[in-house]
Amino acid sequence: RGRTGPCGGTIPRHNPAVAPFFPTRARGQNFLHDRSVATRFAAEALRPAGGMPGGATGGAEVVEIGPGKGAITFPLLEAGARVLAIELDSRLADVLASRARDRGLEPGLHLVRGDALRLDFGAALDDFGARPPLPLCGNLPFSTASLLLLRLLEGAGNDPLRFHPLTLTLQREVAERAAARPGTPEYGALSVVAQQAMRVRIAFLIHPAAFRPRPRVVSAVVRLDPRPDPPPVGDERHFRRLVRGLFTHRRKTLRNAAAALPPAPSGDPGRRPLPERIVAALEDLDIAPGLRPEALTPAQFAALARRTA
Repeated sequence: RGRTGPCGGTIPRHNPAVAPFFPTRARGQNFLHDRSVATRFAAEALRPAGGMPGGATGGAEVVEIGPGKGAITFPLLEAGARVLAIELDSRLADVLASRARDRGLEPGLHLVRGDALRLDFGAALDDFGARPPLPLCGNLPFSTASLLLLRLLEGAGNDPLRFHPLTLTLQREVAERAAARPGTPEYGALSVVAQQAMRVRIAFLIHPAAFRPRPRVVSAVVRLDPRPDPPPVGDERHFRRLVRGLFTHRRKTLRNAAAALPPAPSGDPGRRPLPERIVAALEDLDIAPGLRPEALTPAQFAALARRTA
């Protein structure tokens, strides 16, 4: 119980676990406080790949990046899921652990203090006692969302994904780029890398009023499910460099965009420079070099990467 305030209200006793938390702008902290949105997000995250909304069952194991104050974590736990929560901010990690204890949900929560951009996911999953693939979700900070998404897709060019499906909150513009189709202004390097491995769908939008502090932009919950037939890319690092390099000159034709790339010589001194290899590969693949990068599908980029690595 608390003491009586000057206007007759009750002032609760100080509890360090629920003390006021001041977001750090440098970390892009915007906390979801709308319960209906959090519940809808959790249901989407627990829905199995190819399943219908609302078809999730308890007993799932889920990875969550950036749990913050637990707006999504607690609906996941209450649905019967075990949650591996990765939190960079040690203050928030302490608050989350305390609140889980208070609610009797601590047994289902495995909390890791660390940066998801640098974390050893393999070791974290071993400690969690779960084998991949695992579903992953998170309300990603706008400042690092694209980098985090690209890291989660590492290895997807040729090997099975460690995490899928992915259910992520992104800035609407980033979400639209990830889901964009060839030939549209939003289509770019992020679109190609994401769609080479995944089917990308914007599940629903979130109004800024659902967050505190209130961001200046609309957010989107994006669902990424693995493609049943992802085209192999060969050397994944080369694939990503090639896609990024060509889209750096997206207003140029493929021939001119290739000419603007660095030679990138290989270990073979007699091999042609990369721009020449790209033009030759375009001819072999029957792709007109006068097209712009935005005209190529993810499968065509994958084939181009295999032939030029």
